[in-house]
Amino acid sequence: MDIRVIPDKMLRAKAQKVKSFTEEDRRIVEDMFRLMKENEVEGVGLAAPQVGISKRFVVIDLDEFHEVLINPRWEPLGKEKEEDIEGCLSVPGVYGPVERFKKIKVSFTNLYGEKITLKLDGMLSRVVQHEVDHLDGVLFIDKITDWDRIEVMPLALHYPGVVELLKEHDR
Repeated sequence: MDIRVIPDKMLRAKAQKVKSFTEEDRRIVEDMFRLMKENEVEGVGLAAPQVGISKRFVVIDLDEFHEVLINPRWEPLGKEKEEDIEGCLSVPGVYGPVERFKKIKVSFTNLYGEKITLKLDGMLSRVVQHEVDHLDGVLFIDKITDWDRIEVMPLALHYPGVVELLKEHDR
């Protein structure tokens, strides 16, 4: 299992709703958690489309929050937004400012089939919004607020799709 990198078409497709979570899906989840932590740039979230699976689930491992979100949906709690720097394992070596809702409510099914609703803020809110975007074919680069403020690491130059993206934005 590998992490898909732009311009892989899977990253731009809308993922399919999960009707039942299979044993194979559970194995994929284990691999996703492992892959996220073994990556050159350790991630805190990974969506199924990023590993070539067109299903609506994500894994998140941030501080004390270690969870699989199946068919997640979120809505803002209030209108307040905040900007922060984001990166993505599917756009290696590029970091840029993205504005997101500060507080959200997320509903999902967990690995045990339980329906969960949580109110989130801070970094966890940001990560959930970022990962759910992947399920709709949206990448953080689509939401960068100021391309003059992006940071590019040498790692980016090893990926032709990332180099092409940077050329498009004259970076």
